[in-house]
Amino acid sequence: MEATLLICANAISVDQRSNTLSLFNILEEINSPSFPMVVPYMVLVAMLTRGADEPNVFADLTLSMDVDGEVFFQGNLNPADFQQKLSSRLVVDMQGLIVPKAGMMRVVMSRPENPIGLWKIRVNNIGPTIKVE
Repeated sequence: MEATLLICANAISVDQRSNTLSLFNILEEINSPSFPMVVPYMVLVAMLTRGADEPNVFADLTLSMDVDGEVFFQGNLNPADFQQKLSSRLVVDMQGLIVPKAGMMRVVMSRPENPIGLWKIRVNNIGPTIKVE
């Protein structure tokens, strides 16, 4: 199994008639005047594919987030159920995410010992610089 797309946004919409997915406000960059900072709401979308010889359900998915290698979130995801198809999508809603510092934030979806998808978000400190003497 692999993630052909892993992306973070502020909101999504799924059209019930056509089952099409729309993303709104893709997160490429976050600005904050101080740290730690809170991201009030974020949606992770993963478009997944599997081989015909692979299982129909993957229950071992994890999600981790780090800023410049410092992990600040790690957890298990709900199983990805392909429902006898070769592609599926996984949507994860997150609220109140605390980001500890500025830097390059990585959102990584993995199976045991095997990253399958990655999204990067630049986190900027836009606060005043205080010089201590």
